[in-house]
Amino acid sequence: MSTLTRVLIVVILVMSLVYLGISAALFSYRVDYKDKLEKETSAHKKDVEEKEAAILKLKGESSDRMKNITTLESNMKTLNQDMETARNELNDWKNNSVKLTNDLTALNNSYEKLQASLTEQIQKNKELNETLEKLQVTKDDAVKERTTLEEKFLQAQNTIIQLEKNLATLEQQYLVQAKDLDQTKTMLDEYKRKVPTLLIDAGAVKLVEGKVTAISDKPDLNIIMISVGKNDGVELGMRFTVYRADKYVAKVQVEKVEAQWAACFSMKEFQSDAIKINDNVTTSPY
Repeated sequence: MSTLTRVLIVVILVMSLVYLGISAALFSYRVDYKDKLEKETSAHKKDVEEKEAAILKLKGESSDRMKNITTLESNMKTLNQDMETARNELNDWKNNSVKLTNDLTALNNSYEKLQASLTEQIQKNKELNETLEKLQVTKDDAVKERTTLEEKFLQAQNTIIQLEKNLATLEQQYLVQAKDLDQTKTMLDEYKRKVPTLLIDAGAVKLVEGKVTAISDKPDLNIIMISVGKNDGVELGMRFTVYRADKYVAKVQVEKVEAQWAACFSMKEFQSDAIKINDNVTTSPY
């Protein structure tokens, strides 16, 4: 039995005793006490019934309230647990907030560093692009130079091929000329015999020796350049003997003379072989 129920019972008993006392007092002052007693008893009974009904009602309400209190206590307990959980979550959130704040600060610092690094990288990329452009220009120049060198190389190859052909031709000519060596010497003796003016006294003409430096590309011009000129005593009309090793080649006559070179015409009637660059020339009879 709960405390509230007990209090109600005590109150009802006290009220009943008070009522009985009052009824007894009134009964002592009235004549028809029996009728009054019956009425009072009936009223009291009715009142008791009402009180009991009220008590039952109160008990029901009390029981309902106790259930509500129990439910509220359970809810309070659950709420306390939820509050504790919420408090823990709040603490965790605060800790996470502090951590996030620290992480945000670290991220800001990292962002600033990355921004600085990015700026530096952009500058480096700009410099690299400029260097790349210069290298591209250098590459283009190198490609052009390479193309030029390849063309020159092809020309050189063609020249080598032509020289090899010329060499083969010269070898064949050499074989032919070797066969004609005796005949050429015989012809030279015959030329000396027929033209005694060519047998100049070596003491009367200054000895001048040089090399053939150039030959006209056009055979009809018949021009031969030699490496000696006025500085060496060469004069206009002077004649030179052209020879190669110990082989007589031809006679040439100076037609134009400068300080360090002279231009000559080949005397065809005294030519036994084609004059070549680097052949020797001399004023001495051969």
